[in-house]
Amino acid sequence: MVIGCGKMDIDIINLNHNGDGIGKIDGKVIFVSKTIIGDVVRVRDIVDYGNYYRGNIDSFIKYSDDRIIVKCPYYDRCGGCQIMGLSYNKQLEYKKDKVIDIFRKYCNIDISPMIFGSKNFGYRNKIIFQVKDGKIGFFEGSSNNFVEVDDCLLISDSMNDIISIIRDNIYLGNVDRIMLRDSLDGVMVVFYGSVEDIDVNIFKGCVCSVYVNDKKIYGRDNIRIKLGKYRFVVSSEAFFQVNLEVAEKLYECVKESIIKGSKVLDLYCGVGSI
Repeated sequence: MVIGCGKMDIDIINLNHNGDGIGKIDGKVIFVSKTIIGDVVRVRDIVDYGNYYRGNIDSFIKYSDDRIIVKCPYYDRCGGCQIMGLSYNKQLEYKKDKVIDIFRKYCNIDISPMIFGSKNFGYRNKIIFQVKDGKIGFFEGSSNNFVEVDDCLLISDSMNDIISIIRDNIYLGNVDRIMLRDSLDGVMVVFYGSVEDIDVNIFKGCVCSVYVNDKKIYGRDNIRIKLGKYRFVVSSEAFFQVNLEVAEKLYECVKESIIKGSKVLDLYCGVGSI
């Protein structure tokens, strides 16, 4: 239920586990995406969901001292990277606090996670772009509104270049999603949906393999990804860590924690790199 057509001024006092800002209206929680603690925002389109409200930013009355200028031109609309408006150190602090809260709430365990990466951009070796009406992009948070994008800051320049090649050379009218995986061998591209008359020559020299759903139409069957001193064979549908730097640090902690002679179960592990 929409509560009127007016606007309300909200102080953002916390963030939820999705990175949405939390405020209060007469003691009842309201969630406002793309806000951070310390922001004061004018909110519109307020909808009552029973136990909470949700609204959209109309304008900023006051910016938080922790807010930074966001490099991504799609941040205001794209459904990813909810807390990009926070400085990187504050992002790490937010994530650390959430993990501590989860273990305390559900396991009654106090932990102090301190495994952080050095990069806030260009660290992902896998990404899935959505496709709608032949355009490449992502969806807005909690909606079906589509945001067309030219590139994404979370992946490498070479992966973004391949998306440009696809956009300029392939008809995507019946494609639902496009996945890219980076590796020692190059980039693997997977189209989901129906793709007809792909000229694989446009990919030669810039990708290592191309799949349509589960069918390979060009290049290697699998790719190799290096993690630590090991190389792993990864198929198009396999799960593998997307941030190799952090994964390597995590695995070192696992090694240091194992007691000699103990048994370890590596569950829900995809390739099984641990």
